[in-house]
Parts: sequence; structure tokens; C-alpha cells
Amino acid sequence: ETVTVAATATDADGVSRATVNGMEVPVGADGSFGREGLPLVEGANTITCRAWDRAGHAAVATLDVNCDTEPPRIVTVVPGEGAQNVPISERPRVTFSEPVSEASLAGRLALTCGDVPIPTVLSDQAEGTAVLVTPQGGLCPDREHRLVVSSGIADQAGHTLEHGVEVVFRTVDAVPPGPPVVGALASPACVRSLDL
Repeated sequence: ETVTVAATATDADGVSRATVNGMEVPVGADGSFGREGLPLVEGANTITCRAWDRAGHAAVATLDVNCDTEPPRIVTVVPGEGAQNVPISERPRVTFSEPVSEASLAGRLALTCGDVPIPTVLSDQAEGTAVLVTPQGGLCPDREHRLVVSSGIADQAGHTLEHGVEVVFRTVDAVPPGPPVVGALASPACVRSLDL
């Protein structure tokens, strides 16, 4: 990916020279200068423009630019596929390779208990690279759950997730057994053994 950089520097005595990312560039009579076809790498880039006046004094301006040409990917899903004994208080979390647009999440993350949809609240974390899925009322005890992350979730540049994922996990049995039933006793004072 490349960009065109355009800058202007002013000085009462005029601008004598300029560079863009260390490369000497021509300066116009009005102090304008620039560079076409400046290559960028994927991710963070810093563009540095430097201008000198006729006395040799320099001024510097920098601009941070993020180059994003790739769609987001799913890095991890917790709990993972096949996880067992997941606490019912667990809040599933999906981590992406880069920040995603919160607006693009609507309708693209679904959590079910068996075949019953669970209402959830989605919140972004880690500067938008992770989404926390909070089930309203918690997860169902001792049941299979399915978290579906659909394609179409977009990053900040509008590139969309190409491949979704479906993760199935089971929660812990958090419900204790019912109380034991004790048979009636004829006379507690005369009993040598008790069957429960």
C-alpha cells in the first residue's frame, strides 16, 4: 500500500529544503512539498516531514497512520470448543486479530442453551480486539451451550471477518441433589440401625 504525502512549511525567509521519511523532496516557492507513492507496512506507520529554512533551522511534523488491508480473524474463543464444567458465571470472550467495529457485532454473536437463545449484552474490551458476551441471568447449569460468531464482523477499515466459528461447551452441574428421604421409624429409642 502506498500514500501521497502533501505538506507545507512557512518561514519569513523561505524554506530551503525538505524531507519526507528521510527522502529529500523538492520544495515549491510557497513552501509546499510532498512525496507520491510512500510505501506503508501493514499496521502502524509514522510519516515524518522535515523542513529547513535558509538559516539551517529545522522543523518537524509527524503523522501516525494505520495501514489496514486485511480482514479481522478470530484468535481465541473462551471457553473453547468441547470445554466441560464451565462455571455458570462464565462470560464467553471472543478475541480478534485487530479491533472490530462495535456496530458490526449486532446479530453476529449468538449464544444458546440447548436450542434456546440466551439474551446477551456485548461489550468490547482490550481496545476493541475482544468482545465479552455477558448472558443475562447467567449460563444454564449442566447444559450444552453453543456460541456462534458469524462472518461479517468488520474491522475499523470496513474489512469483514471471512470465516465465523461455532463453539460448543458444557457448564458445570451447579444444582445440588434434592434432600434425602428418610423412612419412618417405629420407635427411635429401640432402633439398632437406620436405613437412609
